[in-house]
Amino acid sequence: MDIELTNQLKKRMAELEVQIESAQLAFSKAQKSVNDLSKEYRMIDGLLGIHDDIEQSPAVDSIPAFPVDGSDVTISEFINHDKQVVRENGLQPRDLLGDHLLDNSSFEQAIVAILKEAGTPSHVSDIEKNLRKYHIPIPGKGDTVNIISRMRRDEDTFVRIASGTYGLVEWNLDPMPTKKRRRSKTNKRSRSVGRK
Repeated sequence: MDIELTNQLKKRMAELEVQIESAQLAFSKAQKSVNDLSKEYRMIDGLLGIHDDIEQSPAVDSIPAFPVDGSDVTISEFINHDKQVVRENGLQPRDLLGDHLLDNSSFEQAIVAILKEAGTPSHVSDIEKNLRKYHIPIPGKGDTVNIISRMRRDEDTFVRIASGTYGLVEWNLDPMPTKKRRRSKTNKRSRSVGRK
C-alpha cells in the first residue's frame, strides 16, 4: 500500500472514532430520556391504580381501629388484627400499606405494641427497626424524626426518659428533665443594639 492511501485510511478511522463517540453519547442521552419517561409513566399508572382501588374500597374511617386499652398486645397480634379487619370488610391486601391498615391512630398503637413486646423503654432506632421489620409505614418522609415527632405529640401515651429513649406513661417512668435554652451572646447583642 502506498503511504498516501494509508494516511487517508488512518484519517478516516479517526473521523469514524469521533462520530462513534458522538453517536454513543447521543444514544446514552436518548436511553436515559426513555428510562426517565418510562419511570414517570409507571408512576402515573400506579397512582391511577391506587386511585381506582380507593374509590372501590370501603371508607377507612368505617373500619374499627385496634384497641389498645392497657392490655398487653404483641406486635404480631397488632398486625394480625389488621389482616382480620381486611378479611371481614372485604378489602384486598392492596388496601394495606405494608402489612398495616391505614388509619390515624394505628401508627401510635404499633409503637405501643412494640414497646410492650420489648417490655422496657427502647431507643428510637430500635423502635424504627421494629416498625420496618413488621412493614409498618412511618408517616411523613419515613424518617426517625417522624417517629419522634409522633411520640412527643402523644404525651398521654409516651414518655421520653433519656435522649432518644422512650417508654410508656403507664409504666410510671420519670421523664427526662428538659433543659432551659439560653439565649446566645449574638442574640443578646443584636437585641441590645436596636434598643439604644
